[in-house]
Amino acid sequence: MRINSIPADGGGGGGGGKDLEVNRDDLGAIGNDAYDLLGRLAKEGDIARSATFDAATALTNGNFVSGSAVLKVHDLWQTHLKTVLDACAQISGVERWMMPRGPEGDVEALKDAYATVAHSVSLAMAKELRCEKDGGLPARPVLDPA
Repeated sequence: MRINSIPADGGGGGGGGKDLEVNRDDLGAIGNDAYDLLGRLAKEGDIARSATFDAATALTNGNFVSGSAVLKVHDLWQTHLKTVLDACAQISGVERWMMPRGPEGDVEALKDAYATVAHSVSLAMAKELRCEKDGGLPARPVLDPA
């Protein structure tokens, strides 16, 4: 099955609905697996690095032609390992940090908290820029609806 194209007949889902549906639990499981793989691969994928490099050096110093080939394998492995580690980190990060969640608890309190943070940042910037009368901002946020 190809997932990077649409069949010529325009179908692909069978039922005429969504072809792919992902929920937060699915993303959570994928993110956790990527995080676990990242940890294991960072440790276990690097086990032979120094031994491979030392072997390549020894073979090269011994005038063996295979020394350069072993070094090439070493370098390619390091490049591909970094690529996979970066991908695992990105997938794990999407699940852990980039998926917005709905507000929990008191929505009004959350709005007030966001407004307070925005006011604090604005006031700090006004002071840093030496705006006259702090840009007209009060010392404390006004949280009454406009």
